[in-house]
Amino acid sequence: MKSLTGRYSLVALLILMLTLPAAARLKNLNLPLRLDAAGPQQLQLQWEGLYCPMASDTLMLSSGFSFSYGINRHLVFSADLPWQQHSYNGAVKMGQGDALIGLLLHRAGWFGLDLHLGWKTSLRLASGYREEFDGFPSYTAGRNGLENLLVGAWRQHRLTLNGWAGYFSDQAWENQRTVWGLSMWYELWRDRLRFFGELGHELILADKTTQQQLFVGVEVPIGWGFGLNLGMEQKLIADHDYPGFFLTLNYARQPRLLHSIEQQRLQPEMRDLLQEKEQAIADSLAAPPARHGDGTLRLALLPFSGKCGVDLADRVREECRLTFGIDGNLELIPSTAVTAALRELDLPDHAPLTREELAQAGELLAADFVLTGEVNRCEHRTRNGAGIPWLFQTRRQQFSLDAQLLLIDCTSGRVTHNLPLLVSRERPLAPLLFSSPRRNSIPLSSPVAADLQRETIAGWSRQALERLFYETEVQWLAEESQR
Repeated sequence: MKSLTGRYSLVALLILMLTLPAAARLKNLNLPLRLDAAGPQQLQLQWEGLYCPMASDTLMLSSGFSFSYGINRHLVFSADLPWQQHSYNGAVKMGQGDALIGLLLHRAGWFGLDLHLGWKTSLRLASGYREEFDGFPSYTAGRNGLENLLVGAWRQHRLTLNGWAGYFSDQAWENQRTVWGLSMWYELWRDRLRFFGELGHELILADKTTQQQLFVGVEVPIGWGFGLNLGMEQKLIADHDYPGFFLTLNYARQPRLLHSIEQQRLQPEMRDLLQEKEQAIADSLAAPPARHGDGTLRLALLPFSGKCGVDLADRVREECRLTFGIDGNLELIPSTAVTAALRELDLPDHAPLTREELAQAGELLAADFVLTGEVNRCEHRTRNGAGIPWLFQTRRQQFSLDAQLLLIDCTSGRVTHNLPLLVSRERPLAPLLFSSPRRNSIPLSSPVAADLQRETIAGWSRQALERLFYETEVQWLAEESQR
């Protein structure tokens, strides 16, 4: 079924080629428009030669050079320059055509769609040969022009389709036209032979006339970055349609890209303490002391305090308990034991404790570390984005949590971390229409605010775990880019 689809597509394009006139889309070479034309930091060079016989004594030869470079994974720069030669009744004219400069911005999965989408902007520079005389047109449009295309790509098995639609205008806003089209790549034999074709359509707005463009061909990779394109194009010259035959030599160079791999590991002092505990367990013939546990770090999570109320401080502490509790290197002391120890030491539940009081609680609980925190600020508000004040205003809701963390090593009584940590999360809101764009606070009791608050507290606790107990090691690997 898949092979039949490719064959039918090939036959359909060949039939269209015999029936349609051609000349559409701002381009100099017969290279189908593709969103995956260049990978990051990939350099591509193309040279094309076209032979188009029009009569026994008249023919057109043209060549073009194209350069493209992948600035990053989503942005490609291109430039190309044509050269043309005409022979008519024994006379010959040759010269440079108009140059093109283009930028392609693309990304897969934009707007949540299972499509590869992009935006291509092409600038035509009126840099070609201008002289005209009998039998020979000039090689320039005489004016600069700008074309913008919205491009989409869809891939299924060996078939890749690219479609586009857009608008062109010259600098005087006189030559204006709409543009749309479709290109196809089909893998005939693994990565060694591909069929391609492109059909373009233009509507000239001044007189409502239309023009089409069609070419088909095959791509044959040679090796060492080189490849050949062979094909046939319809050329529209002086309102007449002629067949042309083209050959393109391609060269692509993809450097080895550096990819980072991040690995988290315990901080050095935490690793040293774990090694001591494991060594103490190995050296002990009897039951190990309670202080050494089973090779994990015993952590006592004491109540949090702060300026945003007891309820929020308790939610932050409970989220930390859930996050820290699933870490394999930590052993959380039960909350009941922490509460009993505070009562035994006659310490308050939600008031800030001194370092001495924290060390006493840790000693009583046989903990390796004691952690507490103080919430300094919590704020839920709306933020304004782009828009027109009083007419249309985009908005986002934001919740921010700012707290101070205090971690004490119970063995030495030393403060290992006195860490301020600020985390914010945002979500889009419905835009304001014909209303004041003032920033209005959102009640924390609202369901939307509560959901965002939970998300922020969860993110805050994950960052707290990473900052207090872990460090990030970055390794760089050189790998070939996968297109």
